[in-house]
Amino acid sequence: MKKYLFLFLLIAMSLQSCYYIAKKIFKDEQADEATKNQIAAMNKTLFTSLANNDVKGVRSLMSNRLILKLDSTFDVLVRSINEAYGKDAEYEVMDEFYTKNDNSEVSTTVSSPKAGGYKISYIALNEETYVSVLVTKNAPINCVVLAIYGKYDDRWKLNILELANYSAFGKNAPDYYDEALKEYKEGNLIDAADNIIIAKSLATPLDKYLVYDDNAEMKAFHDKVLDEANKKYKLPFTIKSIKQQPQILSISPQAIVKDKHPGVYPIVRYKSAIPFTDTVALKKENNDIQKVIGTLYKGIDKHKKYILYMAYNNIPDDKTLTDRYGFVQTLGK
Repeated sequence: MKKYLFLFLLIAMSLQSCYYIAKKIFKDEQADEATKNQIAAMNKTLFTSLANNDVKGVRSLMSNRLILKLDSTFDVLVRSINEAYGKDAEYEVMDEFYTKNDNSEVSTTVSSPKAGGYKISYIALNEETYVSVLVTKNAPINCVVLAIYGKYDDRWKLNILELANYSAFGKNAPDYYDEALKEYKEGNLIDAADNIIIAKSLATPLDKYLVYDDNAEMKAFHDKVLDEANKKYKLPFTIKSIKQQPQILSISPQAIVKDKHPGVYPIVRYKSAIPFTDTVALKKENNDIQKVIGTLYKGIDKHKKYILYMAYNNIPDDKTLTDRYGFVQTLGK
């Protein structure tokens, strides 16, 4: 079974020198046909090599200066792309930018005019550079490949390569931010928190080079919503209306990939006093929780297919593997 991972790979160079501002920046359609064809061929080789765990193929595209910056994690991270997407993975070109400067080592910024726009800022090591933004297709979690090439004499070489998650279940960071704003306006604080957590997780790995136009607003809203949620919903919370008085420990977003309804759903973790050997009593308690969960957390049982539950007899921590028992509540959507 393929593993859809939250991937983050950053390979770049840290340079210190006097920088100049780029003189000319063009969208890809203003590059000459020969250049566009060369980059298209290199992008295909790059993506095919990543999908097939072909480390040598990726290295063959790189400039010497980039190769010198690689460490032992590079091979592992290339392999993770193959494990996540497989050799039959597909991609599309989301954006491309051709830049031509009067000098090398120039501070350069290019901008996407599309909805949910972003800027890419980098140091152009060559007078001519070409930025390709590639996105995987048809996977629950899709990945962005940022490839920045420089022209060395008559050959293009890869100077910067970054891979990170781009979208989850058809929505990227700005999309989840919009969802969070909508839920917040409707007073659904838990759903707002879940959506902005996902938005931040998708946006943050990119912000070394690629920064969304709404990035600062997303971060500020993330902090605001989580602060409000933590103040309003004190955890752990004991449900006193249920005989066994289970304790809600946490609520967070959880991805489901292998299902007829893939997506991100809230998972409610709680402490139960019922031993896991008594599955009948454990199920009854969970049914009781399902009946009241919507009254405890406004909106959590609306506009979604599932709520997930995880019961514990002991409060889990990061150091010890704790026994757990899971349930799924199917909603009306």
